[in-house]
Formats: sequence, structure tokens, C-alpha cells
Amino acid sequence: MVRRAALLQGFLRAREGDTLIKVALGRPVTADSWREIARQTRRRTGLRLPETPPDAITVETGMVMQDLDGRTVTVRLSSLEDAIGPTILVWPGRDGVIVPIARSYADDLLGTSDQYPLFGSPKAAFVTRRTCFNSPRTSSLMRAGRPVLFYESKRSGGRGAIVAAARIVDATIMMKDTVPEDLLQRAVVDDLEPLSASKEVLATSFDNLLRFPALVSLDDLRALGAEGSANLQTSTAISCRQLTAILELGWSRRA
Repeated sequence: MVRRAALLQGFLRAREGDTLIKVALGRPVTADSWREIARQTRRRTGLRLPETPPDAITVETGMVMQDLDGRTVTVRLSSLEDAIGPTILVWPGRDGVIVPIARSYADDLLGTSDQYPLFGSPKAAFVTRRTCFNSPRTSSLMRAGRPVLFYESKRSGGRGAIVAAARIVDATIMMKDTVPEDLLQRAVVDDLEPLSASKEVLATSFDNLLRFPALVSLDDLRALGAEGSANLQTSTAISCRQLTAILELGWSRRA
């Protein structure tokens, strides 16, 4: 049972024995960084990815690669993301969404604070799948499999910058008084009333959390045309080009 659970979480069988290993990139992969990451992955683990980034055909048919046993296999890019996550793979046509978040909420849910918490971390800090709540009106943007970028809003005391990225697992509209306790714990929230004017709320679960080593500021987002018509006061769709640029800015500036 443990082995089955591990395989479902992206662990791979090693070349010898019953050992399982997990390739955890801990960073996004764009077209510019693909070749170097593919080489590092092969050198460190034996997993052979193609040296060229995925194209539109690969998105449809899957990627041909060699597993740890040297067998040639074809995998969907979403499955590859599971196997080498936490990561966000950027492939042609993959767009994203920016979601505003209060800094105090981000500190607990995303672990993006500059300091360790004084009274320990909440339960959400120890699970791979976490949950955020927002207005049901944003449900069309919060699609399963879509990358989500978290923007700390200055209006709520935040830094006015993107601080983390993740992948949406699912998004469900539910009545506020029927939200399970488990989801509330994964969202580090006690009161859902301020989150929407209606009796409903959108519960969005996400995984593959990546904390940005360098903040991507509001000025950066405006230069990319990624602030949207509401100036990031609500969830905002971004194109594949904008998603790529934001992820590259967040990692190219790291110390």
C-alpha cells in the first residue's frame, strides 16, 4: 500500500532493488531552462528527458523519454510534472491565472514569510495539497491543471509582488456552511464570510507549490501587461508568454 501511494505521488522505481526515488526539481521549467534541467536530471538520476523543450505536437501526443531502467516510454506532460514535481512545466498554449492574497494569509498558507512563525506552522504547511477560497465569480479562471500565481496585494499589507506559484488540482463551488473541516484546515482560514458576498464560495485546491526566490513586482507585471483591467484586485488571466516571463523573472534574479 505504501509503494502504491508513493508511485501515485510521483515516486519512480530505481534501477536496482525495491528502492523508490523522487525527482523533485523545486523550480519551474521554461523553454529557456529546459535543456540545462534535462541534462542535470539525466546526470543526477538517470531519467532521460529530450534535450529540446516540448512543442505543440508533444502537448497532444505525449513526450518520448527513457525511464530509470532505460526503457523508452511516452508520458503526458501533466504526468511528467507529477513525476518531477514540485515544478511547473511551461508548454505551448499553457496559460495561467494570478490570484491576489493577503500577506498574513500567504505567510500561513504558502510559507512565504521572511521569518519563521513564532507559534509554529499550521497543518497546511505539512501537506502537498492545499486550498484557497475566493469568490465563485472567478470559477471560469480557476481550471484544473492551470498554473496559479499568488500576488500579495499592497491593499492588504502585502509586498505588491508575486510570491509563489502552484498548479490547480480542482475548483468547486460550495455553500459556505457545508465546507468540510479538512478543507478549512488546508486553507488556514476560520471565517469564510468575508471572502464573498453570496452564500457560496469557490474552494480551489492546488499542489506543486513553488516559492519565488525573487519577488516579481507590480511594476514588472505592468511592463508585461499582466496586471489586467482590475489592477490585480481580483483573479486575472495571463497568457503563456506572460506566465513564462514571470516565472523566469522569479528565478533569474535569485541570489
